[in-house]
Formats: sequence, structure tokens, C-alpha cells
Amino acid sequence: MNIKPVVYVSKCIETCACRYDGQRVNSLFVEKLMKYVDLKTECPETAIGLPVPRKTLRIVSDDSKMKNLRLFQPDTKLDFTQKMNTWAENYLENLGRVDGFVLKSKSPSSGLKDVKIYASGEHGMMLTKRGAGFFGGKVPVYYPGIPAEDEARLLNGAIRDHFLKSIFLIAGFRKAADSGRAAQLVKYHSENKLLFMSYNQNIMRKMGKLVSESGRKDFKALCEKYFAELLLLTASQPKISNIVNTMMHAFGYFKQGLSAAEKTFFLEILEKYQKGKIIQAVPLNLLKLFAVRFNEEYLLNQTFFEPYPEELGGGD
Repeated sequence: MNIKPVVYVSKCIETCACRYDGQRVNSLFVEKLMKYVDLKTECPETAIGLPVPRKTLRIVSDDSKMKNLRLFQPDTKLDFTQKMNTWAENYLENLGRVDGFVLKSKSPSSGLKDVKIYASGEHGMMLTKRGAGFFGGKVPVYYPGIPAEDEARLLNGAIRDHFLKSIFLIAGFRKAADSGRAAQLVKYHSENKLLFMSYNQNIMRKMGKLVSESGRKDFKALCEKYFAELLLLTASQPKISNIVNTMMHAFGYFKQGLSAAEKTFFLEILEKYQKGKIIQAVPLNLLKLFAVRFNEEYLLNQTFFEPYPEELGGGD
């Protein structure tokens, strides 16, 4: 696979011992991922001048409605709100292309969600709710629709699989769009058609209609519309029912060549997958075996069978 997504990864994950406690976060997934992506990385807290190690930062509010949030360091009584907001906005405005984000979970600067937010009052600080960090919360604003996860959520196989599919789909599209050639967009859509189908058939059809017009309309404007549909398609994980329907569609290519026993066996395997008794790779590899056996070139070229390098091991 000659596609390399551009991925931002929080600097403390695998690349630098810059956490508040002077440690580095270990992530086997990120360690593997870095070999297959173009990496962008930063630590918001050291970027605004904080040392390593440093006293803990907290998100606090003096407002009873918890609207006016501050990035506060309780031990020093210093407020870094303005400094962090200014840096984060400037950084994201100039970051350029990114196909996906892997951010530090629960970090008051980088966390996407599940960051502790405290109320500050006469009785000290009390945990009241959870939300996004000062930098992490701005990522979806500056990069709407671009996949963003934290390293803790990526321990989940289904979330990891969806994240990987999304970043490689986005990177593949950018490569086709950057070529400036309608033929490359047609090829991209054709090779990803089953993968698109496994997400959402209606959106896939809209994308297909755009591709059919790619030779007759302004290519750049058309690519912008296509990309918007692609981000909509990958906004949520594919449902198992959609994946099963896609597999049945692929299975239709072999109905004339397989024996009755082979058909029954495959359908039983597919039912077991649908019920959660076996992993997706089992029926998927059976379909790929059939494609090899009957030399179905169209299916063999589908990213549905290998949407990202298998060494990344996306699903459970």
C-alpha cells in the first residue's frame, strides 16, 4: 500500500517524555502506526513554555453554570488560559493537511473528551463534569469531520479499525484529487466501492454520481463536494448489518461457481459473524479465497479486503 496518511499524534505518546510527570506514554498501536504515516507532533503544554516535569494543570470554572473555563495550575495559582488559547488557535490555523489525530486521553490540554472539569469555590475544587481539553476541543472546530481519537479509545478494536479505514480513505482521496485527473478519482471510487458500501449505500451512490460527472465539471469544485460526502460517510462506524450486506453482494459474484455445500458453509460462517461469534476476518478471507479461485479481478482490487496495512491489525 503506497498511501501515507498525515497524522498528528500528541508528542507524549511514544515520541517524547514530556508529560507533566516527565514520562512518555506507551502505545503499541501508535508505535506501529508511525511506520505507515507522515507524522506531525507537538506538546501544547511545553509549546507554551511549561517545563518537564511540571505541576498539574486543571480545567476549572468559578462560574456556577460552568461556562467560563480556565486552564489553571493549582500549586502555583497561575492561569494559562489565554496563553493556551492563543497558541492552540495559531497552531491549528497553520498546521496544514492532517488526515487524522491521535490525542492524549484525559489531558487538560489535548484531551478530546472525558477530561475532568472542576468547580472552584470556597470549599476548594470539586469535580463536576467532563469535557474536552483546551487544544483537543479546538481540533474538531478547525478540522471538522477529520478522524480524531485518543490513545485509550484506540485500544478498542472496532474504534481502531474505523479510525484506520477513515484515515487511509481520506489519504487515498487526497492523492487522487491532487493528481488533478478525473481518471484517478474514478479509479479511487471504483477500488473503494465495497468499502463505501459497507458504511452507507446511499452516500456511496451520491459519491458515484459525482464521479460520473468528473470529466464534465470543474474538477476542484467536484472534489470538494466528493470530499464532503466522504467525511459524512466515515463520520460513524459501519454497522454490522451493512458489512454483512456488502459481503453478500460480493458473494453474489460466485453463486454460479460454488457448490451447494460451499454456499451453505459460507452462509453459516456469515451468520456466526453477524451474531458476534467469530471475527470479521473469517468470512472476509473466505470471500477473498473465492475471488482468487475464480480470478475475480474487480473484487481482488477492492480495499474492502485490505483497507490499510495488515500489520496495523485494526480490528479484534
